[in-house]
Order: sequence, then C-alpha cells, then structure tokens
Amino acid sequence: MADFRLLARTHGFMKLAEIIIAIVCLILIRTYSLNFGGDVSTGSFHDRYNVGLVTVGGMLLVSLPLLISYLWSTSGTYQPFLEIIYNTLGFILFLTVGSLALDHYRNYAGVTHTGNDNRGDTNPNNNWLGTNNSTWADSGIGKAFGFGNTTDNANAGKALGALCIINAFFYLTDAALALRQGSTV
Repeated sequence: MADFRLLARTHGFMKLAEIIIAIVCLILIRTYSLNFGGDVSTGSFHDRYNVGLVTVGGMLLVSLPLLISYLWSTSGTYQPFLEIIYNTLGFILFLTVGSLALDHYRNYAGVTHTGNDNRGDTNPNNNWLGTNNSTWADSGIGKAFGFGNTTDNANAGKALGALCIINAFFYLTDAALALRQGSTV
C-alpha cells in the first residue's frame, strides 16, 4: 500500500515538484510550439529541440517511477547512489535546456521574423520558408517549427527557460539530499 504521507517529507516533495514542473514544461512546449533555438539550415535547430524534448520527457520518465517506488517501497530499499546519478544528470540537462530556451527567447520578445535573423537564410526572395512576402509565423517551415515569436510566444519561451532552470536546482537539491541520506545509511 502506498504511503502518501511520504509526499510531505522533503524527498517526496522534491520528486513531486520535479514531476509537476516537467509536465508544465511539456505543456508550454506543446501549446506554444516552443523550441530551443539553433539554425535550421545546419541542423543545430533539430539537435537543440531533440535535447530539450528528451530532457523534459526523459527526466519525467525517470522521476515518476522513482516517486512511485519511494511511495510503495518498504524501508531499506531506497537507493541513494542511483538517486544521486539521476538527479545530477537532471540538474545538468535541465540547466542546459533552460539556458538554451532563455538564450533563444530573450532576443525575440514581440518580434515576428522575416528570414534575416541569422537562421541560415538571408535571401528575402527565397521561397523555402513560405511565400515571398510572408513571415515565418505565417506559413512554410516557420509555422511548423514555431518561429512566429509573438509576445505571448516569447514570454512562454522565457517561462519555459526559467522553469527548466528552477527544476535544475530542484534536481541539484534532491541530489544533495540523496548524498546526505546515503552517507547515513
């Protein structure tokens, strides 16, 4: 039987907070078609986007089973060394993707991009982004990849970056707690 009173303890609270923040990050990414920057023509856009999604989704898939095992385990089955590894990895990954998101969206508040913004295409007549006089937000690859950074989109991107960095420090604190607990077991 699960002991939900463990959620009131520091370890349970940390895991629950990490999971909730990761879910909110996924909702922001999906709702606002957020990305993590990069150049579409060189592939760095896809690399950064994949790292961002793998970080948020992957750490959610790690933290949720750890929380479940914490709630359902009997005393003595807690593995602090494993927690230290996962939480340290979560800290590094969330800090990285949070920094990528903040770096990308801090420059684009309220700006609609036209193609002359260092993303690999400086020719305004190039049609691969959409029609000649359209913005990236209107059609073509820009719409598919969420380059239409309206003020709401940029604010959501900044919120995503901030939440990822906050979650990184939850993971760091959780790793420190696991280290402290591991030294007393």
